[in-house]
Amino acid sequence: MGNTIIHTGGNKLESAIECFIVAAIVLLFCALLFYKIMPAIKKMVTILQLRQRRGGSRQLTSASSRSVYLGGLIMTYYKIMFKKCLLLTFFMYILLLFGSCINICKNEIQKIEISPDEKYKAIAFIRSCGATTSFSPQVSLLSKNERFSDRNKGNIFIGNNSKDIDIYWENNSCLVILHNIPEEDIFLKNNNYENIYVKYLFQ
Repeated sequence: MGNTIIHTGGNKLESAIECFIVAAIVLLFCALLFYKIMPAIKKMVTILQLRQRRGGSRQLTSASSRSVYLGGLIMTYYKIMFKKCLLLTFFMYILLLFGSCINICKNEIQKIEISPDEKYKAIAFIRSCGATTSFSPQVSLLSKNERFSDRNKGNIFIGNNSKDIDIYWENNSCLVILHNIPEEDIFLKNNNYENIYVKYLFQ
């Protein structure tokens, strides 16, 4: 039997960090948009306006006048876009705090079993996606260092209407899954995955 690690809760921290990174990237894009493009446009408009004032009675050509007008419009547009970006980022953080970036599903890890050769890890967990859905016992097989979060679904076994699931390694190439789920409530049941044979025991 492999090395066993028991958990009582899902890995929510990784999902939160990923969402914060996405929000930070959006904010960085907004800042670059405003602080890199805006000064260039403002400089162009200022130069054209100075030329117009120095010309006195000699007015700029219609093309130059249109450039000043167009530059002003672009500046106004980018200012509005920057404010919208800030507003979008703010709402992204709100969604993160109250909805984990719209990911309402949570994985409650029951057990992690490392294979005897320490190449793989099998994770038994209960997935829940809100009050209107039932509990779903699932099992995923990952490489030992692969990340697992609330976004993961079972890639070996997915059942329904139960919170009972157990796993153990019989040897390096055989994983045993113990469950009490009738066939009509089983949505996924792989017997072989990544050269690992999966045995099912009804308990």
